[in-house]
Amino acid sequence: MRDVLGILGAIFISILLLSSVIQWLSDGFSTSKLSDVQSNLIMMQIKVQNLFSGSSSYADLDNDLLLNNEIVPASLSKGGVISNPWGGEITFAPVDNGSAFSITLTDVPRKECVSMAVFQPDAWLGVTINATEIASGDVAGATNACNGDSNTVIYTTR
Repeated sequence: MRDVLGILGAIFISILLLSSVIQWLSDGFSTSKLSDVQSNLIMMQIKVQNLFSGSSSYADLDNDLLLNNEIVPASLSKGGVISNPWGGEITFAPVDNGSAFSITLTDVPRKECVSMAVFQPDAWLGVTINATEIASGDVAGATNACNGDSNTVIYTTR
């Protein structure tokens, strides 16, 4: 009987350790996805600005133009669609009569939404989450706006 309890105790401890390792790995992959998409967004923003540097308007900007000019990293391009690592899409579009452009990310998980909303606050003219515009770097505002398991984050830039 004692041996059985000892074996059950060892199995229980092993399961706890294994679940902790799995959670740690999951958190690590989540952080990696977040960092990758953030750096790719800034890189694509700069490339779009360079592509349109001789133009007076972003009116012709769309995802196909970016894909055709190889501005989208391979990790975000899936079958002619620009995708984020959480399964949503990334869409580039002109705004304000072509004087600026937006970058829209859909299906951003709640955990990553706040980090996405407040990163590089000086890089954006504005950030909107689920139709709520937040002040630059406003963590509390971003936390309140990231109120679902699947969020939409829109950056506006020139």
